[in-house]
Amino acid sequence: MLETARQWAIERFGLSLELRTKALRGDLLARNLDAAPVAESHAIHWTGDMTRDDALHVLLRECLEPIVGNASQIASGRHRPEHLHQMRVGLRRLRAGLRLLASEDDIALQALADGAGQLSRRLTAARDADAQAEAGWRLGMLAAWRVERPSAASEAPSTTPIDVAGLLLTPDIQGWMLALIGWLARPAATHAPEEAQGLALVHRHLAQWRAGTDKQVRRFDRLDVEGRHHLRRRLRRLRLAMELTFAVPGGEAGGKLSRKEIEARARQLARVHEAAQRLGALNDLEVGLSQAREQLALAMARGDVPAAAQAGFSLGWLRPRQKQALDKAAKAVKAVRLSGGGHAPKRARASKRRKPD
Repeated sequence: MLETARQWAIERFGLSLELRTKALRGDLLARNLDAAPVAESHAIHWTGDMTRDDALHVLLRECLEPIVGNASQIASGRHRPEHLHQMRVGLRRLRAGLRLLASEDDIALQALADGAGQLSRRLTAARDADAQAEAGWRLGMLAAWRVERPSAASEAPSTTPIDVAGLLLTPDIQGWMLALIGWLARPAATHAPEEAQGLALVHRHLAQWRAGTDKQVRRFDRLDVEGRHHLRRRLRRLRLAMELTFAVPGGEAGGKLSRKEIEARARQLARVHEAAQRLGALNDLEVGLSQAREQLALAMARGDVPAAAQAGFSLGWLRPRQKQALDKAAKAVKAVRLSGGGHAPKRARASKRRKPD
């Protein structure tokens, strides 16, 4: 039925998915509101008694509204920046969870994860524009410019509008979201208890992600702007994976988590989150610096002295703040310890404590 819907409704007649009910739209109209409330993407926690199918169902169910619900509002042509932000958070959470659950030969789940990643990347430019417009430091910079040059006109950097609604209404994106609903609508698999797949696989994937991230953490001082941005993305993915697996015991023996293990996981998760946040604040300033450099070059090429003066002021104002943000990010990143503790299986930790013969 879903395949028929894709062929006829989406490909032939150009219809789109809509999670906003008629009642909701009527209520918005009655209250003179142009947008539905943002569907937030909240943390998801799997548990040790879940099978792989259980975990997949929970992941799909919790990510559906933040992705497809917010997409419905954005596609209407009227939305707030937070609709796009939460949609991308939902896409990242979905992709991380699917990667944790999918084995190497699970082509269908890998394809669904790839679709989430591709959509998130296609929305990056629009989200970056929103983040720059909302950056807390921008108002301070413009206020400082007005004090420096009271008679000069202050201009925000011009950006080309991005048609996010048009992007979400394309057949390939609508088809992917329909596939997401199709996965959620599948009947539950019937397995004998001994045949049901557990969640041992997720810790193997998590260990690989931790190792890759740890390599970049250790060489943080040698990373350039692009390298720091890549590390931020790795930490963000790792945080989502750690949230998902927080209550899932590690190691082949399974069992229950001790209070000490739970506290260790919580501390490590907090450090990873803090490092990602600090790198995010740094990235916003570095994007602002890049824009200021481009504006200065364009203004000088045009011979626009006032615009060149403002761009030059922006560079001078942003550089020391970028340096401060880099120092804070370095401190937070170096506090992240991924080579042990947290989600490490009990056997691995015990072997480290054993003295050599």
